Amino acid sequence: MLVALLVLALAGGAVLLLQVRAAARTEDDRTGALQAARQMVVNLMTLNHTAPQQSLDRVLQGSTGQFREQFSTEASAIKTVLQQAQVSSSGDVSEAGVAELDGDTATVLVASTATVKNSQAPQGEPRQYRMLVKLQKQSDAWLVSDVEFVP
Repeated sequence: MLVALLVLALAGGAVLLLQVRAAARTEDDRTGALQAARQMVVNLMTLNHTAPQQSLDRVLQGSTGQFREQFSTEASAIKTVLQQAQVSSSGDVSEAGVAELDGDTATVLVASTATVKNSQAPQGEPRQYRMLVKLQKQSDAWLVSDVEFVP
């Protein structure tokens, strides 16, 4: 009887430990996805015509899949626009929250503000954006696989 109780107690403890570890992993994933989405939005909103390649490289480093392919394809055109219009933009994240987390994928809703300066608006214009950022976990790093602007 005592042995049976001891076995049940150990089994219950093992199950509890596994649940605690799973919850910690989920919280780590939530935090990682949220941080990666916030950083990507800052990178997308912070561009500078004096160092356009650095601005573009920051976006590419945090991206994967279709988003990376599309951004790579458009990088040359974006660089040209930044330089010709003398665009300088700095962005910040106002709010962000994980909308969905499922294994190695996550969706984060991000609200951001940016001040955009260019040859037409040298003093800068404030802009507000809301984005749905989709992420994929690869080798313990969360990378952005899609970005949608939402109304």
